[in-house]
Amino acid sequence: MKQCIYEFFIDDGNSSAYTRLVQNVSYGCTILKLECTNRCVKNYTGHLHKLAAHKTFLARAQKILKQSIPWLLPQLKEP
Repeated sequence: MKQCIYEFFIDDGNSSAYTRLVQNVSYGCTILKLECTNRCVKNYTGHLHKLAAHKTFLARAQKILKQSIPWLLPQLKEP
C-alpha cells in the first residue's frame, strides 16, 4: 500500500481488504468502492436459482424462471 494513491477499489467480495485500505489511507482521499460485475451476476443468478427451486411457486412458474435465467445473463453483463 506504500507509495500508491488509491482512488478506486474494485471489490471481489473480500471486505477486509477494503477496510484495511481505508484505515491505512493517510492522504485524505475518499476511496470509491466498485463492485465486481462478475460477483454481482453470480450472486444475482444464485438467488434466481434458489427462487426457481422454491416449493411455494407453481411448477409452471418455476419452469418459466429456470428457462429465463440463461437469457438474463447476457443482459446483465452488458454495460
